[in-house]
Amino acid sequence: MRRLPAVALVLTLGFAFAACGNDKKAADTTTTTSAPTTTTSTTSLTSTSPVALALDDSILTGQQVQAALGVSAAVNAYPGTSTAPPPPQGPLSVSGIAKVFPSDAYKGLLEQAKAVAGANRTYLVPSGTSGYVVNVLAIKFPDAANGGTFVTSASQVATTFGGGKANSHPEVKIGVTPGTVLVVPPAPGATNENVVTLALYQDGVYYQVSAAAPPGMVKDDVVIKLLKAQDAKYQGKKGSIPAA
Repeated sequence: MRRLPAVALVLTLGFAFAACGNDKKAADTTTTTSAPTTTTSTTSLTSTSPVALALDDSILTGQQVQAALGVSAAVNAYPGTSTAPPPPQGPLSVSGIAKVFPSDAYKGLLEQAKAVAGANRTYLVPSGTSGYVVNVLAIKFPDAANGGTFVTSASQVATTFGGGKANSHPEVKIGVTPGTVLVVPPAPGATNENVVTLALYQDGVYYQVSAAAPPGMVKDDVVIKLLKAQDAKYQGKKGSIPAA
C-alpha cells in the first residue's frame, strides 16, 4: 500500500474548512485566504445517491464525537448564526462538497479527481464558557489514486497562500495518508485557528476532520482522537459504501 507524501497532505488541510461564523456560545470559525472564487451553477447541494447516503451514515454522530473526546456535555449539531450558517450538511453532491471548502476553485479540483459524492457534519463541542466547532467531511473518489490527485492538486492551490504549521504524527497510521496535523493561524480579522487532519483509504473514501477554536485551545490529540474514532466507524461501514 503506497502512502501519499506528507507535503501533499499537509498543504491541503488548513485551507479546506469553511467558515461557520460565530455567536456568544460558540467559538467562531475562520476562513483562510483562498484562490479567487468562481461562479457556480444552481445545482442542488444535497444528494440522494446511495454513495452520499452511505457516507453520511458513516460519519461520526454527535454522541460518538462526545464519546471520542470524553466530554460530559452533549455534542450537538452546530447551528451557525443568522449571518454565517454552517456549511452544507448531510449527504452532498459534488457541488455541495465544494461549498464546504473556502473557495469555488475546489470544485474544479474535485471534478478533476472524479469525486463521486460526499457528506458533511458540523458539531459544537462544549468547552469552558464557549466551546469549539468540529467539522467532519467525507468524500468518495473512485480509488486512492484519484483521491491522491485531489490531495496533490489542492496542495498546489494551498501553497500559494501558506500559513499553516505541519505537525508530524508517525504513530498515526490510518489509510494511505501520513499521520499529520496542520495548525492554520487565524486569517486577518479572525480570531480562530483551524486544526486539521485527514485519512484517505485504498477504496477512495476520504475523511477530513477539522476543529476551529481560539489559538491553542484545541491540541493535535483532539483531531487525532476524532480521526481514530472516524476510522473505527469507517471500518464497520465500508462494506456498505458503494464503489460509485
